[in-house]
Amino acid sequence: MTRRGRTAVLVVGVVVLGGAVAVLRRETELPDRPASGPVRIEEFTAEGVRHGAEEPPRQPELVGVDALDRESLRVDWSGDAPAYEVRWDDSVRYTTTTAVEIGGLDPVRVLGVEVRAVGATGLRSQPLLVGRSPDALDDERWADGLDEPVDRFEGPESLDPRRWRLLVDQSCFGLREVDGRRRVEIGCEYAEMQSTVPLRVGVPDEHGAIARAVLTTDGPVGPGGSVTLALLPEPYEELRAPGIAARGTTGQPGPSDAALPPGAVALTIRSDDARIGFGRLPTTTARPPVPEGALTPVDGVRHRWELRVLADSVVGLRDGRVVASAPVAVPWRVARPRLAFSGGAGTLLDTLAVRGGRQQPDPVSEVRFDVTEQRDGALVLGEVGGQRLRTALTARVAATVLSRSDQPLRLEFAGRTAPAVVSDVNGVVRLAHADFPLDDVDPPPSARAALLADDLSALAVTTSGVVLTGRPDAPREPLPRLAESAAREETPRPLVVLFDRDGRGAPAEFPAGGEVRVVAEVGLTGLAPVPLAGVRISLDGEPVLALPTTRDGPAVAGRYEVWLPTAALSSGGHRVRVEVVPEDPALATTSSERTFVIV
Repeated sequence: MTRRGRTAVLVVGVVVLGGAVAVLRRETELPDRPASGPVRIEEFTAEGVRHGAEEPPRQPELVGVDALDRESLRVDWSGDAPAYEVRWDDSVRYTTTTAVEIGGLDPVRVLGVEVRAVGATGLRSQPLLVGRSPDALDDERWADGLDEPVDRFEGPESLDPRRWRLLVDQSCFGLREVDGRRRVEIGCEYAEMQSTVPLRVGVPDEHGAIARAVLTTDGPVGPGGSVTLALLPEPYEELRAPGIAARGTTGQPGPSDAALPPGAVALTIRSDDARIGFGRLPTTTARPPVPEGALTPVDGVRHRWELRVLADSVVGLRDGRVVASAPVAVPWRVARPRLAFSGGAGTLLDTLAVRGGRQQPDPVSEVRFDVTEQRDGALVLGEVGGQRLRTALTARVAATVLSRSDQPLRLEFAGRTAPAVVSDVNGVVRLAHADFPLDDVDPPPSARAALLADDLSALAVTTSGVVLTGRPDAPREPLPRLAESAAREETPRPLVVLFDRDGRGAPAEFPAGGEVRVVAEVGLTGLAPVPLAGVRISLDGEPVLALPTTRDGPAVAGRYEVWLPTAALSSGGHRVRVEVVPEDPALATTSSERTFVIV
């Protein structure tokens, strides 16, 4: 799973490495291994080669301890180390963030937790000691006024089609066991899912909220990723993916967010930022609460995110603290939640709870169309088999249309035609839909869905489908098939850049008689932390440095600087290779290479 790293250096200095890798290769061969036990490498430094020395990292400082439920603890701290080691009972966990959550606990037992900073060569700090019980910290008042049932994303039944429509292929959703619970995991870089539960505006509660949606998740899971919790008024729940842009929203008062349909509101969350977005809503004179300080950039740890709608503003909260707000008023009385994930692979879902969603949704099923064909004066969207129509009461045909023309549109289904209700999204994208009752007709062997217009050449359909609403006694749609996944351990590849004497990164040529400074960052961004045995560097195939990273125990991340003399190098091309050796003999060594020229 992706984790955000923290920059830490082996020597004093700050260097930006963005985009400087030339060749990255994943090695399939394993390094020399002992017969048993963890891998160890012997320290070696070639003549004339210099590398930095590391000072012991400073002790982490406690920020807070929290519990999102009665079986877990979350510990937050501050520090500038590349990684941290967390110990409790007989367990140990490594992280490159400044928080950890431990689950599967006895609610009333005080758990002792030790957090140590871990340097690039494995040096440890003095421990931060924490002792708490979940029961003493869990505050369930956040759920006051929220409706049952709460969506708990555990097992395939949590994505029952009666409550959720998956707007991307179901292979983008899987299951991963965490602390004894099989939780739903996002498996694609982009995914959207639409709730079928109508959320209705109610009487203001003690906080002034007329509607609430609360999502608990450990996302976003990496730099550039985001999670969006949106409320879409009718009929915009029919927008197919990407119906909302989880890649970001403006959230600024005044101008609407072109990524969102009219009337929609959304809380978009990034690792270090959260914003309210809205689609063409009037601003108000309200002064909503302002964010209570900057977000701490910690991902991969569960937080409770809330989108709170008030009569004259919309507020976003994380764990009860305001993180975003906008002075806008929603005109709708009914909306439906939608979740969107960008850069979301590895995100774990926990729960979604709402206020105003007591009504049980009607059983629905969806047929998506991938290809349109112009035939017989109509744009044929697709067909629905008669078997699916036998227990359906209504069919809603919906199509997302690209057109700058205001010409009237019509939709056809099962031989009947109806004027399309056209809802503008952003001036170019329009959502066209029409509802067709089916309880008064015998189901045909198949039913064609089509779009009709006077000038079909003036429009294009990007997505379309039919949503069938079934009778209360309709057979349940099959649950999605969710593949089981497991956290994979992979050795991180080093990010390598060469610098000249003037500090210029990645120069093509170096003069003879000077030095080449090699900077390698390992494990600061990317995969889940893996204990490392050491780093090895070679020049033109000859070893010049072997640096163990196990001084007080294994390192998992760090930044390494090495100076290579060039006086003895011949004119022409040369190759530097940096290898990262894992402590686990079952994992492969990874490497990166850079080339340079002596002139």
